[in-house]
Amino acid sequence: MKIFAYNVTIDRNGTQDEIGAFGKYHPITLKIQIASDLCKQQMESTLLHEIIEAVNSIMKLELNEQTIMILEASFYQILTENGIDLSKFENLK
Repeated sequence: MKIFAYNVTIDRNGTQDEIGAFGKYHPITLKIQIASDLCKQQMESTLLHEIIEAVNSIMKLELNEQTIMILEASFYQILTENGIDLSKFENLK
C-alpha cells in the first residue's frame, strides 16, 4: 500500500493472540499487521485505524490513541454509509 512516498506492506499472518492486538503499525519496517482471525468489519476498521496510525507517524502529528480511534470510527461510518467498498482493502499486499 502506498502511503505518501512510502510503500507500506500489509501482513495478515498471525492471530490476535500472536500479534497482541487486532492490528499494529510498525514505523521502522513500514509494515501494518492485521490479525488473520478478524471478521470482515473488524479487518476493515482495523486496517483503517492502522493507516491513520501510519499517517500520524509519518507526518509526526502526535495524535493520541483516543483521537485516532475517533477518526477511525468516524471515517469508517462515513465511508461505508456512503457506498465506499472497503473490502477492496482485503486484496492489498
